[in-house]
Amino acid sequence: MEGKSSEHKLLFEMLKSNISDDLGRKLKEHQEGLVASVGKELNERIQSLLHKLESVREDLGVDISQIRLEREREGRPDLSTKISTPPTPRSSTSSSGVVYIETSPAEKDVQEKPTGVYVPPPIRGTCDANPRRKKIVV
Repeated sequence: MEGKSSEHKLLFEMLKSNISDDLGRKLKEHQEGLVASVGKELNERIQSLLHKLESVREDLGVDISQIRLEREREGRPDLSTKISTPPTPRSSTSSSGVVYIETSPAEKDVQEKPTGVYVPPPIRGTCDANPRRKKIVV
């Protein structure tokens, strides 16, 4: 460009600015189109998920109302309004003053299980399982 005339330099600068403006405009249009298409796809998927969610809500509502009707027909109270309390164990006092508490079979199973800490067996190859075997040093 050093050997070119000022007219050539001016023409080169004009072409360069026009090309860069054109590329910038095309890039901006492409980005706007891309954002619009991604936005449209997201909106379609959100609408689809909302429709599925609404159908699941309706199905669950029908199932819950059917269960409530069945419970009312059987004469059972509605569990959604009552808070259940755990049963208390029955106790009795002997003549010597010792209190005996009756427990359910499930509670007995829990009470009879050992509460010790689990110690896993040694990993194979880390310790010698057979003390009679002698190690040979080479």
